[in-house]
Amino acid sequence: YQRRVHGHSVCRYQTPTAETKRVGKGFDSIFYLYCIDKQNTDSEAVRSQLNKAAADQTETTSLFWLSPQSALDLFEEQTISLAPPQWMMLSDMLSCKTLADLTALVQSPDRWVHRSLPWMPHPIGVGGGLAMCMPGDERHHQYPGPAGIRHRLHFVVSKDGKDNTNKKHYVGSTPYRLERTEGWSQSLSKYKELVSHL
Repeated sequence: YQRRVHGHSVCRYQTPTAETKRVGKGFDSIFYLYCIDKQNTDSEAVRSQLNKAAADQTETTSLFWLSPQSALDLFEEQTISLAPPQWMMLSDMLSCKTLADLTALVQSPDRWVHRSLPWMPHPIGVGGGLAMCMPGDERHHQYPGPAGIRHRLHFVVSKDGKDNTNKKHYVGSTPYRLERTEGWSQSLSKYKELVSHL
């Protein structure tokens, strides 16, 4: 985590323990935001770097530029897949109209919990379906909030009413619904002292 990155730290996600055991591997991923304004894209050096961006054909199979709304729309149409961390970050970006808005969002003091705590979603059963509890949720295994506080991502059942939990590509191809109680992030203030040890 000491490698220097020319950008803004957005958040850090870890694969749920159960999923790591199931597939035999897990991920500890840090997401960064790097903004390039139009003035910089007019630079030949920057254009050259952008043109070199390519899918590795292993973890990624194609590369194209999308706005947050376009990406979420394609996900809803099941044209592309989005893992929960991607969906949550893109959803948060919808309120931003400019690069300055986006930078202000990720640097906001209120988002210290996104930048500092490792987010490991905790799966729970809810009403016969599946939800992923995030830090601050009353049922999160590492960083629980007070009773009644919800911060979880629900996996939405298909339009025919059938539960999608057992589908092979359930995570990443099934619509999500975010349930976020007001004050969820404030409930995590007691964990700030842990940040320096992570």
